[in-house]
Amino acid sequence: MRTFLFLFLTFQYFNTEAQNYKLIDPLRENHFKYKVFYENRISTIKTDSFAVSGCDTVFYNYKLFDFENLWSSCIDINKPNFFIDRMLVSSNGDYRIFNINNDTILIKSRSALSDQWILYRFPNGNYIEATVS
Repeated sequence: MRTFLFLFLTFQYFNTEAQNYKLIDPLRENHFKYKVFYENRISTIKTDSFAVSGCDTVFYNYKLFDFENLWSSCIDINKPNFFIDRMLVSSNGDYRIFNINNDTILIKSRSALSDQWILYRFPNGNYIEATVS
């Protein structure tokens, strides 16, 4: 019995894999708090709808119900959330987050230790590099 238990535990040890984390859960509301100057604000990421394209899935964030400007009675019901307009999830574990300006933030959820990639590229060519450590 001890030999069987030893072999079973040894097999389980060598058969383990890393956790495949999801960036967001499309079935939940995800809230986060941030500061603008000295004022606390809360924003939400909530999947409104999705579309499948081959092996990739595009999740669309809910739209804001916002006034066009302070002196107008016009309301914009299609304004995207400032942080995420939509998110493309690829079968290889890459998450591409598109904001209101169609800028892209790249998250590689299956990257290995010491992997590096360009997380975000600014319009002027500068970039932020991500490293798994």
